[in-house]
Amino acid sequence: MKTRNLLPLYKLIFFFLISSLILSCGKKPETIGLDLVDDNKAAVGNDTLVEVMVYSALEDSVISDETTVNVIGSMQTSTFGLTNASVYSHLRISDPNPVWGPNPVADSIYFYMVYDTAYGNINTEQTFTIYRATEDFYVDSTYYSTTDLAYDQNQVLAQHSFFPDLTPTLVIDSTEDGVDSSYMAAILKIPINDWFADTIFNLDTTHFGSNDEFINKFKGIYIRPNDVNGVGQGAILSFDLVTEKSYLAIHYHNDTTDSLSYKFLININNARIGKYEHNYQLSQDQNFINQVVNKDTTLGNTSLYLQGLGGVKMILRFPGLEEMAGTDTRVINEAKLIFKSEDYSEELKPPTTLYLFKYREDGSITTLLDQSEGENFFGGNFNANTKTYWFRMALEAQKILNDSFTFDGFVIYPSAKSIRPNELVMPGTNPNIPGYFRLEIIYTDTE
Repeated sequence: MKTRNLLPLYKLIFFFLISSLILSCGKKPETIGLDLVDDNKAAVGNDTLVEVMVYSALEDSVISDETTVNVIGSMQTSTFGLTNASVYSHLRISDPNPVWGPNPVADSIYFYMVYDTAYGNINTEQTFTIYRATEDFYVDSTYYSTTDLAYDQNQVLAQHSFFPDLTPTLVIDSTEDGVDSSYMAAILKIPINDWFADTIFNLDTTHFGSNDEFINKFKGIYIRPNDVNGVGQGAILSFDLVTEKSYLAIHYHNDTTDSLSYKFLININNARIGKYEHNYQLSQDQNFINQVVNKDTTLGNTSLYLQGLGGVKMILRFPGLEEMAGTDTRVINEAKLIFKSEDYSEELKPPTTLYLFKYREDGSITTLLDQSEGENFFGGNFNANTKTYWFRMALEAQKILNDSFTFDGFVIYPSAKSIRPNELVMPGTNPNIPGYFRLEIIYTDTE
């Protein structure tokens, strides 16, 4: 982008004075400047729409290791096609150097995973298969959602079909004052094949000296869903694997003792990696396929899309502001980006929050100046009553007008995109479409 001479000193002072008023006074941002009365004032409070270029594009991947929750499941929707989420995880020993006793035999083995949330149709049967991982992975390394580690398809620890049930369990504790009731999160209980216990019992005792020694021998597990079959089927389920109630337990006996047990744990010291796969060719929305998959950016004028789990992002430019670049006499009082969700079902709610960033020249992203004023000022939250989102970006718009920085566009992501699969479909930038994507500005001409 071409550069221009800096503004004259007095104009810079005027600009920062106006900007300070915008951010610090108690008035509505769009009224800033409307009560300025002096002999030099030519026009204030002009409001207009400026041209916006927006389109949806595939996101390469997201960082997916050691996230707060882990997502597993398969889901298919009419717009975004098939989404699958799977997990690699270490298992950690609960006690070093266990003594199994003479001739240990497994009575039952279960893997317990505490439910967190669900997104999609939980009335669809899901099937999870758990394999033995055969490739090293590390808690102190960074992994992305496209990570593909080796596992042994012949060593199946479990294959379990179930209908997700996230109903909490009522726990009642009697006290001196009466009854204290609380709820415990639902748990998915997966039976594990007996060969796992035989493998564990037959390991050399040196492999139980520490977690590092055990993981070096038993590298971990890979939990993968089977594909659901059909639009409207399936859900992405999230689990809290680091809680003490998520673990794998072998219940066993030996020649001398019954009712023994040993736990393998998953905690904050575990390496855990989410793997996310998207088959967009199964989309029934041709605009989505042409825009997102085939990269026809012009179709952003019709519809726009966002999706978590390393799915879809939105790229933005503001040609209307760029054309005004170098305007020394115009002050942006308010600039608000406004857009609306299309209708959605209760089980496929849009993201509760979106994030707006700008690109640096090297392709990395950084925050907008307006974001430093706080979430309530900057925006990004979903209004369920109006089905709308908005962002304020007056300071960034002013920088574009002043041609005082180099940028390579803006990007919008859904919040918690590493762990939440939420989908969002919006009207495009065509002003003839109700709820169209737009940038509204209010400006003051100082001369």
